[in-house]
Amino acid sequence: MLSLRVRRPVRVEVAGREVPSWDQPIIQSAGQGRVDLVCGRRDGVLHFLLRPFAEPGLSNRVQLGPTAVVEPGGETGDEDIDTGRATVRAECLHSEEGSRFFRDVNRFRVIDAGEAFEPPDHWR
Repeated sequence: MLSLRVRRPVRVEVAGREVPSWDQPIIQSAGQGRVDLVCGRRDGVLHFLLRPFAEPGLSNRVQLGPTAVVEPGGETGDEDIDTGRATVRAECLHSEEGSRFFRDVNRFRVIDAGEAFEPPDHWR
């Protein structure tokens, strides 16, 4: 469940765009989001643990995405998997949606689960 997101109005004026100015609501939430992509090896071949996401507007109705996504201000849930023995290979902070969300930040990680990588039953 997401924390309450407060809309913050912003008036934008800029030269060189389709329109010279506009009003835009910016969403403000609390906390930091997380986007994890888990990988591991089976028989020496690197595999990535992807998860299908259904969203309105997708031409195929479903797209493959990272292993786990927790929205800024969200809580952890079934998207969490046990990475206790894993190694974080890459990590960075990035603003959410090009800053359309007021100061929202996601922590992106690539997590290596190592050899004998076996995803949980409902994962592929």
